[in-house]
Amino acid sequence: TESSIRTIELDQETLSVLTAHRETQKKEKEKAVPFHKRDGLVFRSQDGRPLREGAIRITKNRILKKLYQLLKK
Repeated sequence: TESSIRTIELDQETLSVLTAHRETQKKEKEKAVPFHKRDGLVFRSQDGRPLREGAIRITKNRILKKLYQLLKK
């Protein structure tokens, strides 16, 4: 809550140590988060890479072909 926020004075050495620790944490978090979580893409290949346009087109065409065959019956 806002009432729980406090300001404390720290010496420069402590600030340096805390800043370095924060940077280390950011780097570790970046390594721990899979790359697909960082770029915002929703659909990916089975190995996690972004989908290629050709792969999307082939899959779309297969689905449409199956749908057409089902509707034709």
